[in-house]
Amino acid sequence: MDEIDERGPCPHGEMLFSRCALCRDTPVQTRRSVYVTAGGQCYHYDINCDALEYGQTQVEERGGVRAERKPVYEDIIKYERNPCEICVPKP
Repeated sequence: MDEIDERGPCPHGEMLFSRCALCRDTPVQTRRSVYVTAGGQCYHYDINCDALEYGQTQVEERGGVRAERKPVYEDIIKYERNPCEICVPKP
């Protein structure tokens, strides 16, 4: 019988949070959705962020096509991209 953990894989490499010594006793946290585009370098809390719009305008002015703004989970994307300096508050 397979174990099921709705939290998915833990960030430490275990298949389940319940099997990870570091994660198993942590409370379940709500995951925050953030927004990215295919060519961007940052993630945004606000889908209508001025910096995000500015970047898309720059692409368009160079003859490119605006990228779709896609929601992703912050806990995953924060290792690949920087937070936006405009709409993501500094800790």
